Amino acid sequence: MCLFALLPGLSLAQAGADYVIDMPASIDEQVIGDLTVGIADNALVFVQRTSWNDIAVEHFQGEFLRRLESASSGDRISMAEFARAGLDMEFDPRRLLVILRPTQEQRVVKRLNLAPGMPDLTNVDRGRHPLTAYVNLRAVEDYVDSDLEPSGRQPLTLSLDGGVRAFGADGTALEWSAFYDEEDERRWKRGETRLVHDDVERAIRYSAGDIFYQSAEFQGAPSLLGFSVERQFSALQPFRVVTSTGQQTFTITRPSRVEVYVNDVLQSIQRLSPGRYNVSDFAFTDGLNDVRVVVEDDAGRRQTFNYSLFLDAILLDEGISEFSVNAGYQRADDFSETIEYDHDAPAWSGYYRQGITPDLTLGANYQGDQTLDVGGVEAVLGTRTGIFSGSFNASQAEEHGSGRAGTLRWNYEFDLFGTRRPQELSLASIYSSENFQSLGQDEPSATFRWQNLIRLSSQLGDTAYGSITARQGVAHSSRGADETGVGLSISKRFGRLTTSIRAEYIDGEAEETDLFLSVSLPLGSSQTWRSSYTDTDNRLRTEWSTMPRNVVGDLSGSIGVETADQGSRLLGDVTYRGNRFIARARHDYLQEGLFEDNTGQFTRVQFETGIATAEGKLAMGRPVSNAFAIVDRHESLSRTRILVNETSDGPVAIADGFGPALVPGLESYRIQNLLWRAEAPPVGYDMGDVHERIFPAYRGGFSYQAGSAASIIAMGRLLGADDAPVSLIAGTLHAADGRTFEPLSTFTNRKGRFVLQGLEPGDYEARFNTEPLSTIHFSVSSDASGYIELGNFLVMEKDDA
Repeated sequence: MCLFALLPGLSLAQAGADYVIDMPASIDEQVIGDLTVGIADNALVFVQRTSWNDIAVEHFQGEFLRRLESASSGDRISMAEFARAGLDMEFDPRRLLVILRPTQEQRVVKRLNLAPGMPDLTNVDRGRHPLTAYVNLRAVEDYVDSDLEPSGRQPLTLSLDGGVRAFGADGTALEWSAFYDEEDERRWKRGETRLVHDDVERAIRYSAGDIFYQSAEFQGAPSLLGFSVERQFSALQPFRVVTSTGQQTFTITRPSRVEVYVNDVLQSIQRLSPGRYNVSDFAFTDGLNDVRVVVEDDAGRRQTFNYSLFLDAILLDEGISEFSVNAGYQRADDFSETIEYDHDAPAWSGYYRQGITPDLTLGANYQGDQTLDVGGVEAVLGTRTGIFSGSFNASQAEEHGSGRAGTLRWNYEFDLFGTRRPQELSLASIYSSENFQSLGQDEPSATFRWQNLIRLSSQLGDTAYGSITARQGVAHSSRGADETGVGLSISKRFGRLTTSIRAEYIDGEAEETDLFLSVSLPLGSSQTWRSSYTDTDNRLRTEWSTMPRNVVGDLSGSIGVETADQGSRLLGDVTYRGNRFIARARHDYLQEGLFEDNTGQFTRVQFETGIATAEGKLAMGRPVSNAFAIVDRHESLSRTRILVNETSDGPVAIADGFGPALVPGLESYRIQNLLWRAEAPPVGYDMGDVHERIFPAYRGGFSYQAGSAASIIAMGRLLGADDAPVSLIAGTLHAADGRTFEPLSTFTNRKGRFVLQGLEPGDYEARFNTEPLSTIHFSVSSDASGYIELGNFLVMEKDDA
């Protein structure tokens, strides 16, 4: 926030305001800038036109601004003029915030910017601190009471992860992790560690160490100890809509709980040991729909993988390129929890894609090691009759010989019925020879020689959506049976109730007909009831859940019951998000069969916290996920809490007697806002600046202070002859003790009152433009805080007679 100030050429008496002040303004709980406003009796009187113009053009339609401009004149816009234009605006004295509530017609139509370049970072903090760091701790304790396996307390597991960023926004980040297992002979083990340097303007990420990297469709991506150079638009320029083709493999480095969803319906929960898995390793992927795999390791870390045989064809704009170049040593194939690399097995992998024209993208890829070479080409062509894409790869392995793989895809949108609800038709044909092998595979593993797929999907009215899919798989005789299948999926909303049905017929090694049903109902803004059924094993699951909100004091969780042919299961979990930690608990009760005695109870208790430092400040809070900010409070605010990024649900973080606030969930390379307020500041306390616009770097941090020594507001009264008020006179305040001090402007109102904001202890003199010039002196004591009353000052004015 800024200072009470005199606006050039503006009379407070004419404006009807007691004070003029710069104040943050917000739309949809997001601060959009500062407005200079007039305040009287805790209500808005006017908005200074220049400050309005500075922020309005980015958020309001041009026609609305032109109407407002023509309806008002002068250097201020009154609240009556805003009201006549239809804009709802109010002053929140509790948060010292101007709240704007534009209608949809008044808002500017925002368009995605696909052109190269950075967003406007004017007046945005990119991170100036030379060294920032954080470390997260997660502790997991399991308890088992089962008839089928050892019961009691299970070994304690801990995980540590953190990041260190040196040299500010243009520097380099170190990210690392480590694990502790109470049961293992070697209890502490290192996790992945790497150095990362980002060239944001060119969207290039350089990394060294345990590297993870992107790959083309038929490429593998085993973990490497080495170097990587990649253009990552999604990570470094998230304001641009450019995505990469995903691979269909994933690696589990620690024992993990794996949940599998098909079209958002939970299909199975499995416990998997460390290893590299391909989508085709799971029976459920022989179906016809999209798959989501959620992996939670024994240290509580979660990852999500999404797969579909209908991969999106990416058309890059003309002149835009994507690439990935990687080299190093492959991780040992024993998949032990200890990270080890085979230094006799160097490997390399890379691809390059280029937008040749707006309608044509070409690419090539190559990877290999001492015994394997894999190379290929790809193309995407956009036409009036749809998007065509294709790829071809060849492998040459020392042990298994040559192999081939390729795809042809076509995607077409059309409006058959002229309803502006287009239909989408997708065709795909995927080929893989028996000996085709990609990097990281010990041997060829493709089940099918050919997979041919077709899917037609369409919006069905305003509240329904449907799709039909058919698939044919021609298997390698040594690895499986041929398959054909057809599937139908329909979802429809009845008011707030959403229903989904998916039916699927597959003829392979055996004939199977599967039916999936799902019903969900939102209960308020954050609660949901959901029930699903699959006839494969007569599995019925009903669950109530609350959505987590990233605020202090949030309590979320779920409780559900599941029955199936194999038995029954009662599931429950709860998560509490405190200011300094997250506490989680989950309990599963299992009963084999409906009336058998074999039962099992599994309980997991998890505690998470994080510590971060920036500019010498140390803060404890919830775990940091990417970037963070610390908000400390000045000693003059030691008796009040500082609430950071407060919404209607509560603040994201709080600075209190325990220490500064830690905001843990900032996203890198996106402009975000930090806003803070004192919960109960001293009367008349000047908070100064209460918001910042920031652009966090990867693993970077920020540090700010709420309040300052210059927080005192002084008020006095200027009197002339016969104690008459000296009204509507400008004045300037200066330091009288030799300190460096930016002069402040002030103004007496109709009663001779003047206000001086943002003062700290010291001696001052104020010069008022009376005739002759009048000077007053006063001091602010070292123990002063908030509001102080200076009293009356008598000045001599020129006698007009």
